[in-house]
Amino acid sequence: MNLYKTQDRPYPKFIANGKKNEYFTNVIKTFMGRDALRVFLYNTKPNKVLIPAYICQEVINEFLRSNCEIHYYDINPDFSIDCKKIADTINSKGIDLYYYLVYFGIANNNNNISKKIKENCPKVIIVEDRAHYLSNKYDLINCDAYIFSFRKLLPITEGGGIYTNIPLEINFSGKLQSNILPILMYLKKKILGYNDKYNRTSLTNGKFHHSVMPISKHSQNVIDRYDYNSEVEFRKDCYIQWVEALKGSNIKPVFETIEDDDIPQGCPIYVNNSERAQEYLSQKKYYLRRHWKLDEGMLKVAPVSYSISNKIITLPIYIGINKKIQNNIIKLLVDIKRIS
Repeated sequence: MNLYKTQDRPYPKFIANGKKNEYFTNVIKTFMGRDALRVFLYNTKPNKVLIPAYICQEVINEFLRSNCEIHYYDINPDFSIDCKKIADTINSKGIDLYYYLVYFGIANNNNNISKKIKENCPKVIIVEDRAHYLSNKYDLINCDAYIFSFRKLLPITEGGGIYTNIPLEINFSGKLQSNILPILMYLKKKILGYNDKYNRTSLTNGKFHHSVMPISKHSQNVIDRYDYNSEVEFRKDCYIQWVEALKGSNIKPVFETIEDDDIPQGCPIYVNNSERAQEYLSQKKYYLRRHWKLDEGMLKVAPVSYSISNKIITLPIYIGINKKIQNNIIKLLVDIKRIS
């Protein structure tokens, strides 16, 4: 078995205990987050879209599949967004849809971003990506849709969703497949560890437009019965523990403090070379997520995003992380920083 000492999320649960909760009850659940985005784009049919350069390639692929004309924008070094500049771009280029991400679950860097954009661009469709953000607070007056990727935040192998007031034409197919694939994904991770072979994209290719697979019964059950209050409290505590553990190591967290609305997905830190750091720790069986590798072509388009992609890696947050694991990871990061 190719088991890692730690990874970017815990191994999945296939049985969930506890009372059924009211979290995410109105979210339309899909097999993956990109499925939810695909359905939304099919229904809204935007022509020109404005998306961050610093984002997952799988998200970009969905806009390409929907034949959107993509315009990229850069972010600030502190992950905040220049709303005035964004509004000017939307108006000058005739943007139909504006897309932004709550990076690492740190929400307060961009307070009321949807409201600020909507005030200046009332006709633009605004979508907030919550792949990193485990929140069920919404503002559908100013934000038109929220996209979720539950498998990045909860102990499940798959699961995405969308919350919107816009009526959606959606066709769920492959229900049997959606219940079998999570087990195969779990076994693949156990056997191959982190490997690009047989990933979710290759396993679910062929789904287009408004036809998508539903979330599995296993993952739906976990989402319905998860203790979110304890999870949020733990995530904040674990983040603070990472920040404390990093003191004296010469490794700097991207966000040294967190606020009330922040629900950290991980603890991003600065390193000399994120690709080298990820490879080195992987050799030691510690997997750290890198968000994300950008093509050199983005250097001119979004220089800050390109720099961030090479300098930031994320320390994991999930139940099971302890001080011993934290200290081991920090020691390895100090070693690679010294020899880089």
